[in-house]
This record gives sequence, structure tokens and C-alpha cells, in this order.
Amino acid sequence: MKVKFKVVPNSSHTQLIGWVNDIYKVKIKEVPEKGKANQALLKLLSHSLKLPKDQINLISGLTSSLKTIEIQGLNKQELIEKLP
Repeated sequence: MKVKFKVVPNSSHTQLIGWVNDIYKVKIKEVPEKGKANQALLKLLSHSLKLPKDQINLISGLTSSLKTIEIQGLNKQELIEKLP
């Protein structure tokens, strides 16, 4: 399934914020340079959703704060339950 994320990089700490309409907001401590914030986001999602990193792929938004991520192995209800 594809999910849109609003990422706020260079935050004071990494934190899952929550759903705002159909977009999930996340704060990332890492800076948005050389893909560091993107990698931190994928690692956070892998850990939070208890999925291997190869099941979570950044599809669009490489240099944007609005990203589309494909998550394999979960349906929408499971995703909503696992993300606060």
C-alpha cells in the first residue's frame, strides 16, 4: 500500500506525530542532506511497523518534505493500528 508522509527534518528529536487527514506527519532529527533524513525515516518506519527495510520503499519525494512510501506486508487497518 502507498502512504503519504509529511517529514519535518532537522527537528530536535525523531518522533511519530500522527495522521493529518490522509498524510502521516513525522519529525526527523537528521538533516536533509545526502539522503540522511530519508534513510532515518525508512529506519524509523521499519522499527515502528516491525517490518524488514526491504518492505518499505520511498517512491516519490526524494528531495521534498512530502513523500510517498510503499509499505508491503500490511493492509490499511494494520498500518493505522501500528502507527499512533
